Amino acid sequence: MTTTVVAMGSMEYAKVREQEGLGALLDLVNSSRAMEVDGDGDGEMDGDNREGGRRNGGNDGNKRARDKVYRDHLSAASINADMKAGKLHQGSLRVGRFSPFEGWVGSESIGQDIYIRNRVDMNRAMDGDIVAVELLPESQWKAPNTRIGVGEEVGAKSGDGGDGGDGGDDVKTTHVAMIDPEEEAVAINMSSGSVKPTGVVVGIIRRNWRARGYCGSLLPPKEGVTYKDSHTMSVLVCPVEKKYPMVRIQTRQAQTLQDKRIVVAIDGWNADSVYPEGHYVKTLGNIGDKDVETEVVIHEHDINTAPFTPAVHACVPPLPWSVGEADLADPNRQDFRHLPICSVDPPGCKDIDDALHIRKLPSVGI
Repeated sequence: MTTTVVAMGSMEYAKVREQEGLGALLDLVNSSRAMEVDGDGDGEMDGDNREGGRRNGGNDGNKRARDKVYRDHLSAASINADMKAGKLHQGSLRVGRFSPFEGWVGSESIGQDIYIRNRVDMNRAMDGDIVAVELLPESQWKAPNTRIGVGEEVGAKSGDGGDGGDGGDDVKTTHVAMIDPEEEAVAINMSSGSVKPTGVVVGIIRRNWRARGYCGSLLPPKEGVTYKDSHTMSVLVCPVEKKYPMVRIQTRQAQTLQDKRIVVAIDGWNADSVYPEGHYVKTLGNIGDKDVETEVVIHEHDINTAPFTPAVHACVPPLPWSVGEADLADPNRQDFRHLPICSVDPPGCKDIDDALHIRKLPSVGI
């Protein structure tokens, strides 16, 4: 008897299961593969979503290459050659949580930080990436500013993201990586009083995108647009950490996810895309729920909440436990049992490890 084994890729498998009512599987596929799925042609994408419509063969029909928003990255060979010649400087990009449109690259070659003045000059680099930076002429050095909710302006095609364009061919100004494109840009400039070495990122030496993904929520739809499930839509996800740019994902469950905290992974960032492309990973729960927001904090700070291993438990003395002669003789421990000590741990906790004691000191005249 002959047995036939059918092999298929992740995208093909997801499309087969979609017919069985498991269309959400498509959301879990890397965005570079998800873009190969034909659009539904439902015509209900907004200005942000038309970019996805063009890529997915939607109603737009405009197949011409889009204008580049960012400059191309130099090759590894070019970076190495220019490094040796002293033309470029290497360092890790730091982006401030409260000033996400400016960055700093620590450079040992010049002995101080290099100031990156906007998202365009970051050139698709993200916080933590190891980058190659080209210093600008000293006449173009700038004094750092503190900016809140400000988008840098670059020339980009209508509908490329965040501008609510009509998806046509006219080149117009769009805001790059706004915290919220719907809000009016507001700038609070606090000049440091002196210019700093200023540069632009010309290459990425090593990406440090999180393997665990980024927590965030969907950007609310624009007026007159309704998120729907079962339709492939291109939507923007706003990360909880504002130092990261918004991420564009393709999803068939936009309506379900619009009030959720979700985790997304970044797959790539092309020079003609205002935002990085990514894909949906999982849902954490409803926005504002205490347990969900706690999970967000744990995820964002990469806190390990896995149960302790048997080896760890083996280090703990078995119950019941009491102070013994060996404990009292230990020079690294001091006996405070004669002092009135109050625990600040909640009732019913299993690890009473936080406590305080208050006493009046004779040297303090209170």
